[in-house]
Amino acid sequence: MSTLNNPSVKYVIGIVAHLLLGTTFAQNGGLLDASFNPTSSTNDNVWASARLGNGQILIGGSFTTYQGQPANRIALLDEDGTFDPTFSIGGGFNNTVFSIVVQPDGNILVGGDFTTYCGKPHKYIVRLKPTGSFDPYFTYLADDFNAGVRAIALQHDGMFVVGGLFTAHGTTPRNRVARLKTDGTLDTSFNPGSGANNFITSVVRTSSGQFYVGGDFTTFNGTICNRIARLNTNGSLDLTFNTTIGANNSVRAIAIDINGSVVVGGNFTQYNGTAKNRLARVLPNGSLDVTFIPPSTTTINNTIYTILVITNQKLIVGGLFNSGTPRGVLRLLTNGSVDGTFNPGASMGLGIGTLYAVVTAFLDPSGRIFIGGKFVSYNGTTRNNIARLVGLPAFTPNDNEPDGLWSSSTKRHATQVNPSLTIYPNPSNGTRLKVTISGTLGDSPIHIRILDLQGRQTFDSWFTPTHSMLLTELDLRGLMNGVYLMNVENADGILVSSRLVIQQ
Repeated sequence: MSTLNNPSVKYVIGIVAHLLLGTTFAQNGGLLDASFNPTSSTNDNVWASARLGNGQILIGGSFTTYQGQPANRIALLDEDGTFDPTFSIGGGFNNTVFSIVVQPDGNILVGGDFTTYCGKPHKYIVRLKPTGSFDPYFTYLADDFNAGVRAIALQHDGMFVVGGLFTAHGTTPRNRVARLKTDGTLDTSFNPGSGANNFITSVVRTSSGQFYVGGDFTTFNGTICNRIARLNTNGSLDLTFNTTIGANNSVRAIAIDINGSVVVGGNFTQYNGTAKNRLARVLPNGSLDVTFIPPSTTTINNTIYTILVITNQKLIVGGLFNSGTPRGVLRLLTNGSVDGTFNPGASMGLGIGTLYAVVTAFLDPSGRIFIGGKFVSYNGTTRNNIARLVGLPAFTPNDNEPDGLWSSSTKRHATQVNPSLTIYPNPSNGTRLKVTISGTLGDSPIHIRILDLQGRQTFDSWFTPTHSMLLTELDLRGLMNGVYLMNVENADGILVSSRLVIQQ
C-alpha cells in the first residue's frame, strides 16, 4: 500500500467540494457522529466522496473491500454507513478512483488511474448509471485519455471539464485539461493551447462559467502560472487573473467563497512571495488577500487536500497536518484563525501519526461533515478511512421530517427574519420560473443561489427588493434535470430555502 509521504503517490482532491450551504455548528461540532458507523469500512485509502440525492454516499479510492465485501475502488453506502450491495459494480475498477461527481440526473462520473471497469476496457473516466452499471450512451474510445484523471467539474449544460496527468485525448493534444461533451467525446471548442506543463489535481467552476485549475504546473499555454490559473469558457488562459509569482509548491484544493475570492490550499509556504502556510485567500484579480492569515506550522505542518466554504465564510479544511489540535481536520474563521468552538474531543481528531490525512470531504444538508482519507481512528474510535462529524442542522426540519432531509415545503434559517418563498411552477422546465419573496426584507440586496445536491453552485444573482417584496423571473434552461436547493440570502446569511425540481 502506498504511503502519503512517498513522492510517487499521486495526491488527489477527488471532488473537493466548494460547498456553500449555509451551515452553523453546535459547540460540539467536530465530534464523531455515532449514527454513522461503518464498522470495518475500507481496507485502503478513500480519495473521493459524493452524496446522492437520497442521502446515500459514494466513496472511491484504492480499497478493494468494504465491511469485508468485495468493492473494487468504489462503494455505495447507506446514510448509516452500511454497505449497499444493490449497487452492482461487478469486478469494479482495476486501479485507483480519484474523482466522483454525481450529475443532477443521478448518473455518476468517475475518474482515476483505472483502465478497466467490470473487466471491460474503460480508460481513466467512465459514467455509471445509478445502479452501478456502465452508461452505454457515454462514448468509449480505445485511445481516450492517455493518463489518469484527477478532477472533474460539471457545467450547466451537462458538459464537464477534466483535469489530470494526461497529455492527449485520442490523437488531439490536451495537456492536463480538456472538456468533454455529454456523450463523452472531446469538445474541440475548448482549446487550452499547450495547456499545463505538469499535473492538474483540482478543477473548480465559477458562477460565470470560468474554471480555476490547480496542481503542480508552473506554466499554462506558455505563460508563467505557478500552480494556479483561471481559464475562460473556451479554455484559454484568463490573463486578468494575475497571480504574479503564485504558489511556491503544489496546490491541492481550491474553493470559491461567496464574495468570489478563491481559497487555495496545498503544500506551499509562500504565495506571491508572501509567507502563507499552505493556505491563502486570493482576490478575483489574482492578488493576495492580506487580511487572511492562516494558522502557523504549529497547527498546519503539512499538505491541505480539501477545503469547504460555508456561507458565513468559515472554512473546513482537511489534510495531512498533525502538529496541532485538531489533527487532520479543523474549522477556520473568516480571517484564517482557528475556530476554537470546533471541538473534536479529547483525542483531537485523527489518531497520532505522520501518515493520517483527510483528503475528501462534504457537508450534508444537516450540516454534518463527511470525511475520507487515510486514517484508522477518530477521537479514539475506530474509523477506517471514513467518518462523519456532528453539526447543527442547516435548516429547521419539519416535525414530521427526518433530520438531514428536506421536503417540498420551505425551510427557514432559525436565527433570521421570517420571509416566505414561492416558486412557480415547481417542478419546472427552467423557462420563466417565477420567484416571489415576501416579508421584512428592507432595501438591501437579496442573493438567490441555486445548488445541486452535492452543494455545487449552479446559479447565483443579486436582486434589490422593494421593502417587503421581490418578484422576479429566472431563466434556468441551462440546468440539467434533477433536484436543486434554492437559497435566498442577505449579508447575514440564509433567509429562506426551498427545494426546486427541474424536469425538461
